[in-house]
Parts: sequence; structure tokens; C-alpha cells
Amino acid sequence: LVRLEKSVNIQAAPEVVFELLGSSESWRQWTPVSKVELERENGPDGVGEVRVFHLGPIRIREQIVEREPNRHYSYILLSGMPVDEYRVRIDLEPEYGGCTVTWETVFRPELKGTGRALTTVIGTASGKMLRGLAVESEKRSLATRGCGPGRQQTCGAQPIVSVWPSALIAALLSLVRITVRAIIAPSSAKPEPTMKASRTAKNRQTGVRPRRTGSSPGNPSEGPGRRRGGARDRPSNPGNRSS
Repeated sequence: LVRLEKSVNIQAAPEVVFELLGSSESWRQWTPVSKVELERENGPDGVGEVRVFHLGPIRIREQIVEREPNRHYSYILLSGMPVDEYRVRIDLEPEYGGCTVTWETVFRPELKGTGRALTTVIGTASGKMLRGLAVESEKRSLATRGCGPGRQQTCGAQPIVSVWPSALIAALLSLVRITVRAIIAPSSAKPEPTMKASRTAKNRQTGVRPRRTGSSPGNPSEGPGRRRGGARDRPSNPGNRSS
């Protein structure tokens, strides 16, 4: 299993932060989600909701499995990413002037070789969502203290538009392309045998021994020093010539 954990201190009360977490529709305000569909509402215990988040062409189905108001929130992935056992737990710890939010993600890559890419994309996405949650929570907290939209610069709130660059959507789409390549790529590629290796294998099957060229210590008659008639070439020696 891959486990990712990120934390941030938010200058807003846990009630303000949890209000954003607990409402799936509000996720469009601080995440790249463009559309939210609810397939099933929460039960009396506040869990069981099944939602569909649209991120461009990607549809991610999730289910709420744990919910304790102002304390923690947890959901699992039903479909939409090539992972198994995907689970997110978000904990809120009250602190003076705000709270610390810890975002923990656990998953298992569905396909071998995609773990590093998934870790990068999911880690980047969770970090961006945590930052977006912090910005929107602090903006709402400041608004309750009399800091309206026209006084954002004075009160310190940051525009939410800057939180989500288009590069994140591109990263998610690249994850889909990586997954497709991993599925269609051959599991193993065997190198083609060389011509020499092919000839050797063929000779072994037919019983033909390869012809030797050049001299051989065990068979001197095959060397270039023999003439066709069997007489050996002798180099001429000018000092032994008879007059």
C-alpha cells in the first residue's frame, strides 16, 4: 500500500472547515471539480452518500464511509482511477485561532509500473485540494468577521482562482494516458536472435558442422601453408642459392 499524508494549519474554526468538507456540492468552490452528481444521499448516520465528481472527461465515483462533525471525514473510491483500496481520511484538530487539517490518502496501484506516476499525481492533487480548502475556509472565516469580497486585500484573503492551475488537469489526463499505455504494452519483449545465433541453432538441429577457416593446431593440413598437391611452400633464401 502507498500512504500519503499532508497537513496544514488553517486560520478558521473547525466548524467552518467541516462545512466545506461535508457538503459535496461545495467541493466545486475549492477543487478542480466542474460538476457534482449525487447518486445516493447520506443515511440517518450521515454516511453512505455516493457522489460523482467530474474533472473534464474524468468521472470519479466516491462513497462517504465515516463522518464525525468537526472532527474527521472519510471516503473511498468506487471507480475512476486505476487503483485499489483507495481511501481518504481527513482529520481536524482544533488549535488556538483555527485548526490543523491532516489529509491522509491510502491506495494500491492496480497495474504494475504505475506506482510512481500515481503517487506523483495523487500527492499533487491532495496537496492542491488541501490548500484550496485552507484558502476557502479562511476566506469564509474572514467574511464572518466583516471582511467582505470588496476587502479581500485588506483582510488577507487570496483569490481562489489562483489555487487550481490548468497544469493539474493536464497531470490527471496524463495519468489516463500512462494507464492506457501500461495496459496495451506487451508484458515482456524478447530480443530477436542474431543471425549468427540463428545459424548455430539450425546447424545443431540438422547435424551440420560449421566449416573452419584458417589454420588449426589439431589439423595443420587445413592451413594456408599447404599447396593443393600437398607440398609445403618454402620461402626462398637468397643465401642458399647455388651458383
